[in-house]
Parts: sequence; structure tokens; C-alpha cells
Amino acid sequence: MMDIRRGIVRITAGGDRGTGFLVRDAQNSLCILTAMHVVADVEASIAAGSPQWRASHATVAFHEQSSIAIDLAAVEQSDAREDWVMLPLHAERRPDFPDSLSPLTLAQLSDSSAQPLWKTHGYPYIDAHDGTPIGGTIRAAHDGEIVLFCTELQMSEAALAAGYSGAPCIWEGAVVGVIIETLKDEQGQCVFGRLYARPIASIARRCNLPLESDEEPFEREVAAELYNLPPPSLKGVAQALNIDPEVQADVLLSRIARAVLRAGSAELCNAISLSIGYLANPQAIAEMSVAQKLCRRAVEVLHCLRQRESLCVAAVARREGAKMLVARALNRYGDIDRHLGFMALTEFTASERKRKLREQLLLLFNAEESEMGEAQLERLLRENVVNPVMAFAYDPRINPRDVVASYANVHALLLLDEHAPTELLRSRYPVSQPYKDADEEKSVFDSLNDARLRLRRKP
Repeated sequence: MMDIRRGIVRITAGGDRGTGFLVRDAQNSLCILTAMHVVADVEASIAAGSPQWRASHATVAFHEQSSIAIDLAAVEQSDAREDWVMLPLHAERRPDFPDSLSPLTLAQLSDSSAQPLWKTHGYPYIDAHDGTPIGGTIRAAHDGEIVLFCTELQMSEAALAAGYSGAPCIWEGAVVGVIIETLKDEQGQCVFGRLYARPIASIARRCNLPLESDEEPFEREVAAELYNLPPPSLKGVAQALNIDPEVQADVLLSRIARAVLRAGSAELCNAISLSIGYLANPQAIAEMSVAQKLCRRAVEVLHCLRQRESLCVAAVARREGAKMLVARALNRYGDIDRHLGFMALTEFTASERKRKLREQLLLLFNAEESEMGEAQLERLLRENVVNPVMAFAYDPRINPRDVVASYANVHALLLLDEHAPTELLRSRYPVSQPYKDADEEKSVFDSLNDARLRLRRKP
């Protein structure tokens, strides 16, 4: 079963206590979402027009009992009237950050005539150390709130419900709301076990958080690779990625594919090791994960490709980096080898480079040298609807203009590494920012190799 505690935290600020949960933003960074009144005076914040924090820092405790302090002055996204706040974690800056955490999937609550079941785990005042799970049914959903019935909180003391502020409302394995308040009587009792949650969809739009309905780049391709896994293996992969396996098969496959693309190297290793015996091409999944993690650079590449009128682009990059970036930019992975050629230019003269470039172009067009003259190749470059992309490794001794100037319809897109000389930035070609993909590639491919070794060691 999915352990939702890996994505839920206890929050303390200025003597007040509540719950929060881990989410991943559009930049793949971890954040914590919670009710704003857990860490701030909401009424004072509305009156002042700015957050009035209960303390300078909030203490966040994870399920395995480690904790960190978050500077509330660094918060950029909050809404006192809607009663939610996003706390930045900056996990990459914390060497002691626990690696057993798992952000929760976000989804929009679908329309249903039945009363669907929901659950959560929170840190009420009477059990603030380990926390307590609760659940019930979703009674109603409006534009601004979700009405919940909780079996455990019928006529309970308000102190029990108070610590659940900021907890996720989880339906079918995904968060659909943030619990913000309870219905209480004059004696402070929780009336009818009623809770209210803020719909996650509206918060996600404000904070640019990915919802389950938002398809990830390469999600379909990864799902296709995983399609033939037998149900026990698929559920094993789901558990390794902390995904609830008890959902519809198509939903489960989509969630696994998305989690694989967002997974760290350790999670990816576990997932591949559990499925590698059934995968036709586990290398493809590892490479797609690299592509996903290089998505920001790929957006730059896509922009440059679209800005050029010509149909052929020569890219300066390392082989794997070029492959992933171009595949993402063209939204093609399965047949990327039909669109991307790679040349080694070291020790070649200018005339040899021209000949090599021509040979690679002909290979991309699946054309024979004897059948293709200079004029025919030029016309093919102008008229073909597919972007053939030439990539060659960056070499400081070679000016890319010398390589591509031979053909009027071949233009260079410079994907520079951190060692590229500044004079290339003044070239007439579209230029991306310097990038470092070596560490990302190494971590993913090391995971793949570790998974294979682990498979061999199985009795």
C-alpha cells in the first residue's frame, strides 16, 4: 500500500501546530503546501495586506522524525483569504535532507453522484508525535470548498481536529484539497464530523503546480514501455515509487510513468530493477528520465528550432545531451535516430567535415550518395517537412561556422557547455545558455547499471 506519511509533515510556528504535505512544482523543486493560519495570523494578514507570520521560522518535522527550519521571510506564494501558503524547501541546498520523502500527486476532484471516500494523515494536538490517520466521505464540492465528513471526528473535541489544518484530502491516491477548518459548536466540539478543504486545482493554477491531468513530456512513451508489465510487477513498481496501486489500471500506468520521469536516481533504480526483466528497452526509460530533467534546456532548444526558417539545424553539444534535448524539443523520442545525426569532427580538415556533414544528412533522409546531387540535397533541405538535426561535439579548436557554412540551409544552434569561449556567444546563431548535463546523465545511467547488477544478484 502507498505510505502517504512519506509525503506529509508536521509544522510548528510560534506555538501553533498543523500539518502540511510535499508537492513538486513545475521546476521539479520540492515545496510544502499547508493552511496559512498554521504559520500566520490570517485576519491580521488580510488587514495588513501582507503575511503576518507567527514566528520568523517554521519547524517542519518529517515522518521519520528528522526536522528542518524554514525561513518564513522567504515565502513567495500565499493567500490569506483562501488560507493557503507554499513553503520553499530548497532541498538541494540541504545535504542532510532525508531521501525517504515522496511528494504527493495532485488531481482535480471529478464530478460524481456518489459520495467518494477520502483519507489523510495529520498531527492533532493529542497525538502530535506520530500523527493519526482519519477519513470519511466527500459530501459536496463547490468552486471554493470541498465539504468532508470524517468518521473519527464526530462530536470530538476541537483540539483533535485542530492539528489537521493543512493536511491533504486524498481521494483515489491523489490530493484533491487542503483541509483548512472544521465546523464547531459554541463548546468547541467538532459538529457532525464536518471538515472543509480548499480545492487543490485552484491552488495549483496559482502556483504552477502540475495536476494529474497535465500530461508530462514523454509520459506516453514511458507508459508504452511499461504497458506489458504483469500486474504484480506493475504494483511492485508502484510501491517502490510510493504510488497507491489500488486504482484503475490506466490511471496506475499514467501515475507510474509520471513518477518515473520525476524520480531521483535511487527511486529510478528501484523501479527499473523491479521491471527490467519484462522491459523491451529499459535504456529508453532511463534516457527519457534524462530528457525530462533537461526539460528547461529543451524549451530553449525548441524555441530556437522554431525561430529558424530552415529545416536543418546543426547542434553543438555532447552526444547524449544533444540527443535528449533535441528529442524533447521535437517531441519525438521513439524515432529520434531518424531525425538526429551526430558527427565526430576531431582531426578533420574543412573539406572532410563538409563531406561528413553531407553523408550524415543523406543518412537522415535515407538517400543514396549516387542519387543525390548538390542541388537535390539543397532542395530536400528546403522542402522536407521534418527537422533533420545534426549534432557534433563541442571542440574549442573548431568554429561551428566553418562546419555549417557549406550549406545555405544548415544553421547552427549552439548548445554550449560551461567551457565554451565567449566569442561563440557573439555568433549569428541562436544560442542557449551554458548547461551542465553530465551529472544528471551519470546519475540516471548509473541507476540503470545498478538495477541490472541487482537483477543478476537475485537468486
